[in-house]
Formats: sequence, C-alpha cells, structure tokens
Amino acid sequence: MDYNYSFPHFEEVVMNKLNALRNEIFNRVEVVYSWVDSFMIHRSDMEKLNDLLDDVEMGKLKVEAYYDKVFVESNTKWYGILSDGRIHARGYPRDVKEQIAASFSTTLDE
Repeated sequence: MDYNYSFPHFEEVVMNKLNALRNEIFNRVEVVYSWVDSFMIHRSDMEKLNDLLDDVEMGKLKVEAYYDKVFVESNTKWYGILSDGRIHARGYPRDVKEQIAASFSTTLDE
C-alpha cells in the first residue's frame, strides 16, 4: 500500500471514506441529526449499525452518549437530556446552556 500522499490527495481519500460512511448510515437508518462526522439516531436503530460500531478502530463509529430526549433547533444548535439526567447543549452561549439545564432542574455535562 502506498502511503505517499500529498495533502490534497489525503484529504480526498478521507472525505471519500467519510462520505461513503455517511451514505451507508443514511441508507440504513433514520438520522435525526447530523453534522460533519456526528450522527443522532433512534436507539431502536442501533442494531442496524452494529458492523459499523467500534470505540477503538479507526474509521468506525463510536457511541458517545445516549439521550432520553433531544431538541434540535438547527444544524448548529441542539440539546439533549442524557439518560442520567444531565444536559448536553451545543451551539448556545453559556448563559443559555445554564438556563436550559435549570429549566430541567439538572446540570450541564461539559
């Protein structure tokens, strides 16, 4: 295998692999939310992606969190309530994140 990549060629190879993976995911399950290399799907669809999941192997997906509820405002703004009650919030200023957590009587998970 030839590892003498130029940067543009390396980027093309990586992006082609990422796009192929994204297409595979979108063909198998309903994607609730996605952004670059992140995906939110329903727990009931997890089994459909088992062969793509691995916390260690490069090029595989890893599960970072399980949410009981997710609220998506846009591609860059969403928050989710984790199974343990903490809140993940992305794309909001710190004070809004704190207000979201307070409205659910819980804490932010940084």
